[in-house]
Formats: sequence, C-alpha cells, structure tokens
Amino acid sequence: MKIRLAHSSDVKRLLEIENRVFSKDEFALSKANFYYHIRKNLLYVSVGEKDEILGYILVFNKLKIPRIYSFAVAVQHQGIGSKLLNFVCDKFEALQLEVRADNFNAIRLYGKFGFKKYKILKAYYPDGADGIKMKKL
Repeated sequence: MKIRLAHSSDVKRLLEIENRVFSKDEFALSKANFYYHIRKNLLYVSVGEKDEILGYILVFNKLKIPRIYSFAVAVQHQGIGSKLLNFVCDKFEALQLEVRADNFNAIRLYGKFGFKKYKILKAYYPDGADGIKMKKL
C-alpha cells in the first residue's frame, strides 16, 4: 500500500467511499468539494496493489494548527486508517480534528496516535449528536 496526493482522476472512487461512509451525513463531501480540495488543500489517498483507492485523509494545512477535515476508508480493520493517520502525523507536528462523540472506534484510533479530547461540541452534527474536538501537539 502506498500513500500519495489525490488526483482529479480519483474523484469518482473518492465519492464512492464518501457516500458509503457518510451516507446519512449532511457534512459529506460532494464531487465539487473533492475537486476543490485536490487543488487547495492536502488530500492524500491510500492506494492498494491493484492501484485501487482504499481510503483518504483530507488536511487543511493553512491553519495555525492543521486540521484533519475528513477521513474515510473503504474497508475498516485492515490497517488502512492507521497508515493514513500515521502518514499525516509524521508530516505535521500538531493536528486537530472533530469526531462524533459516539464514534468510539475513531476516538480510540485517534488516541493511539496521541490525540487528546479538549472540547465537547454540543449538538454539533445535524442529527443532534455531540462532537468532540481532539488535538495532537
């Protein structure tokens, strides 16, 4: 598995992953969003042996503390998410992100990489779920 910057030719597959992972989420990225972020931010993809995209991680790197804005993998529990997260953690001294308070697997994964909870975001998500801000310094 290798990690590289996304290309515009990746958008179809990125959208498939996005729609599967965030199907009911009003924060899901659109086709236009992916094209925009490929040009303006750091959108990395994990590519498998057959050149298929297995996941992505989107980082807003122009902030004082870069922010992981979106992160999704096609198949969980295969180490794809850990490899993507490790890749961006190696690139940035500090990172921040938001995560659903009920997404225990993601919170545990972020904790393994040194992220700490620092703020609760009440009713942050469209369905009323709370969010948690996490930071790695």
